[in-house]
Amino acid sequence: MTAALGRNLILLALLVSLNAFGAVAGWFAATARLPFVAGIDRFLPRAFAALHPRWHTPHVALLVQAAIAAVFVFLGQAGTSVRGAYEVLVSMSIIGNFIPFLFMFAAMIKLQDEPAGPGVMRVPGGVGVARLLGAMGFIVSAAAIVLACVPADEEPLKMLAVTKVVGASVALVQRSSLDRPAGAEGAKAANCARRARRGGLARRCRRPRPSTER
Repeated sequence: MTAALGRNLILLALLVSLNAFGAVAGWFAATARLPFVAGIDRFLPRAFAALHPRWHTPHVALLVQAAIAAVFVFLGQAGTSVRGAYEVLVSMSIIGNFIPFLFMFAAMIKLQDEPAGPGVMRVPGGVGVARLLGAMGFIVSAAAIVLACVPADEEPLKMLAVTKVVGASVALVQRSSLDRPAGAEGAKAANCARRARRGGLARRCRRPRPSTER
């Protein structure tokens, strides 16, 4: 019976590993299209828009993303265990997911001073209840972000863990804000990129020419 249980555990481990491999492969295949489209729109070097001559996959984007992921895996396990590295990634995901909630609840509080337009639904209970709910949501979201930075008790280098979580989260948020197109030309580029994705990736958006007027 023990031998049969051992064989079942081995089979279960193989199935779990196969499931994890498929999930990672699907994640890489999906997210690699982001730098691929950025290469088509020339927000990244044109090499990212290259397709493999045989498999017709964005192999440059896939390889670069795999290299960056390997670097993050190596840095994530520096000075800690595999469990510690996993907890760092979980904390980073919590921080990244809860930062938009801070803006949402802050906007909910701020917008109570604005007059409601036609067809706008107000929070039941009036302005006071809306501000109270917004304040509660903001406090809970902020507390979740702060608690995500607290390392586990078994973490050997707690300050290093906090530095990795906070530093990586700040770097990701700053990079996302820098990658966002700004102004009228940025809006045109974003609309053109959306049209290219809908109408086929072969279309390319023309970048605005620099003005020669002084």
